[in-house]
Amino acid sequence: MRTVQIYKDNLREHILRSLFLSDSALFFGTAAILAVSVFVIFRFVFHFFQLGPFLMIVLFVEVSFVLIATLRIDHQPLYRLIPRAIGFSARRKKYNAKNLETTTSDFRIVDSYIERKKQLLVVYEIEPFDVALLNDEDRELFYQRIKLMLHTLPGKVQFIVRKETARQTDYQKHFFSLYNNAQKNREKFISSYITDLTNLLGTEKFLMMKYYAVFSTSLQSTKEASLVTSSKKLFDMGRRLSSSLAPTHIITRQLRKEELVAFCKKQLQ
Repeated sequence: MRTVQIYKDNLREHILRSLFLSDSALFFGTAAILAVSVFVIFRFVFHFFQLGPFLMIVLFVEVSFVLIATLRIDHQPLYRLIPRAIGFSARRKKYNAKNLETTTSDFRIVDSYIERKKQLLVVYEIEPFDVALLNDEDRELFYQRIKLMLHTLPGKVQFIVRKETARQTDYQKHFFSLYNNAQKNREKFISSYITDLTNLLGTEKFLMMKYYAVFSTSLQSTKEASLVTSSKKLFDMGRRLSSSLAPTHIITRQLRKEELVAFCKKQLQ
């Protein structure tokens, strides 16, 4: 079986943070700071220092720190869950309709864009490419192009991955591709395959992964001139993303008004 390489890059993390302040460096550095802090408390606060009690307190603090730093609950690190739990316990639990109105109606759809809080957003659907069909040389070239795309992204972009129920329209390109260069004696089998798959999609529920890219830019006002300027910026961002993904045979398509309304409804469900 051929190995598959996965390239990961945290675009929201500064490069100096990943080079010099790695997770291991932060872990051992924090452990050393805790030990020094215990020594300072014993020496300058309590004015009392004995090796036995000091080692016991340091051991307790370090073990507690290791548990908090490494223990996971539902694949989530404990040091991230504790602040969330404290914040959740302090926040309000019940809201009325007036309180919820600002969280569900603070945007509007203008043509093929989303206007929200003096920002204009555009959503692109990304059609992935099947890397498993490539040979070793083409697969390595594919990863090199993806790396180049990640480091030349046009500004800030948010990638959304969703599981959605498969529909017949999602397989239209697949159906059309079957007839390309198909022999005449196979068209009957292709038609039967399409009919059976369409009936199966109508009676059963199948999930498929869908990928989206969201760009945003500032919107000075709701005037037409400002909307045109912001939409041009978003168009340039989308073109740069499409051109970066074109060599990898990945297609992007901007969601239009009706599709954008359906996308927003799914996000709010």
